[in-house]
Amino acid sequence: MAGSASAPLLSTPGIYNPDEGGEDDEIQAMEGTEWQVFQSKSTKKKQAVERGMSQPNALRSSQGCVQLGARSSRRAAALKKRVIAASRMPELPSTHRKIIVRPRDGLDLRKTSCYGISTAIFTAAGITAIQASSDLVCPNVVQNIVVVCTEKEDNARKILALKNIRVNGKEHEVAVYAAAEGNYVKGVIRNVERDIRDAELERLIVHQGNPSVRGVKRIKDTGSVVVLFDGGDVPGYIRVGQAIVRCYLYKKQMEVCSKCTRVGHRADVCPTPMVNVCHSCGAKDPKQGHSCLLRCKLCGKGHTTGDKACKQKYQTPFVIRQRRKEREMERAFDMDLRDFPTLGAGMPRPSSGGWLQPFTVGGGSALPITAKWASKAQNPEPYRTQAGPSTQVSGGTVTANESEELKKVRNENAKLSSELAQVKNELASLKNAVSASRQDGDQNGANGRKRRAVGDVPEVDVTDSLNQIKESLKLISSTLQEITKDIVIVKAQNRFIDFRLRDLECKMGLPEPEPLPTELSQLISDPTVVAELVQKQIPCPQSNSQAQSRDPKAQPCTKTKC
Repeated sequence: MAGSASAPLLSTPGIYNPDEGGEDDEIQAMEGTEWQVFQSKSTKKKQAVERGMSQPNALRSSQGCVQLGARSSRRAAALKKRVIAASRMPELPSTHRKIIVRPRDGLDLRKTSCYGISTAIFTAAGITAIQASSDLVCPNVVQNIVVVCTEKEDNARKILALKNIRVNGKEHEVAVYAAAEGNYVKGVIRNVERDIRDAELERLIVHQGNPSVRGVKRIKDTGSVVVLFDGGDVPGYIRVGQAIVRCYLYKKQMEVCSKCTRVGHRADVCPTPMVNVCHSCGAKDPKQGHSCLLRCKLCGKGHTTGDKACKQKYQTPFVIRQRRKEREMERAFDMDLRDFPTLGAGMPRPSSGGWLQPFTVGGGSALPITAKWASKAQNPEPYRTQAGPSTQVSGGTVTANESEELKKVRNENAKLSSELAQVKNELASLKNAVSASRQDGDQNGANGRKRRAVGDVPEVDVTDSLNQIKESLKLISSTLQEITKDIVIVKAQNRFIDFRLRDLECKMGLPEPEPLPTELSQLISDPTVVAELVQKQIPCPQSNSQAQSRDPKAQPCTKTKC
């Protein structure tokens, strides 16, 4: 037992065992267990660069591609996103003119206060603080430019004439130009002759044949010309003189400085123009005979930053980004619709004996075929099921008592309709009588005036006539009130008869009756209407509805008082 228990301990690596080996075995077992010295990230990076420089170029390039790989691509994409986000300007007034000021001679806006920049610009332009009270100055530290917004034409003219500004006691040359105004997009045409001047280009392109064109500008000394369009669309073709030329959507380039190799600004506004930087790897103050790996800061591939072959050199235009968002939203909406299929589509057929099957009288297990009201009225046949013999639902048969009651209700409805028509005729005749009496009074008054104008007429006491007219008007108003009450009662009776008719139809197998109408409830709440219903021995609708809510098979309430 002792030997077996001690065997695993003696065979454990790293512990000296005189029975198994000598001193060399112990040294080999203890290798790699010494203390390791901590190294910072910069030290490890420097050692990796030195190891890479000591290797051949082909081996370094292959190992660099394997080690960087997706990591460098992700870093480059993150850098591009950060630069684009930091380059965005805040929302500026749309009514102001935008003027771009590009400082030269190494003016770093990151190390200069915004107030100092604005003071230097307005001082050089000769604009006082009162005149510049509504103007705005917004520096863009990523692009190293300054945007001046002004709504005064005089201030804009003075700022556009600037050549130099004085910041921190040093003169700096500036290039100033006005930005395009309004809602516009840019297009580009290619392979345009380089000997054509800007004035000739504007004459060939800006005319009535291209109504949406607002301006043109050549890209440096190349054959590409930027065309400014009003609105949000770039046409596929435009007229250049008499020729029809293909027009492409302008894609803004990622600005890469050729002096400091930083992304975000151009070489003419570089804040550090005197710095010595390797254009391949971006190392500062490289040694003589410096060898490095090519790596693009925009895509992480093996070429210089901002090379023509770089696929991340151009920014995605806003129009394309907006269209992509709309398409993504449409796809998401389509997927949401797919999650909710149409009713009746793809529903499984019920199987015989399933627990979802409803109970049928004839023993059939399938769902009954529902028929419309028109088909039921034309073909009063018993309902048939998909499976099983023809059966008749006992609850939907019409008994003799119910048919007689239905006929009675219809007769009452017709009688009430005739009474209502008679009441309307009486009301119309009364209105005609009142209007005729008024016309007679007007004519008598006119004749009296004529008689008084002709000669002396004996005075007549009209007090009795006025009293008689007042009494007749009171009688007419009371009659109208009684007629109005009769009309209200007739309406209530019609509504209640309709309600009873729907109740009977429901018992015959039709859809369930609707709840008591709100108008009928309001009429029944009137005490005068209730009194009239009681006098005429008409059942109360509320009692019938309450009884039916308690027991669906209960007969309508025949009591006159609830």
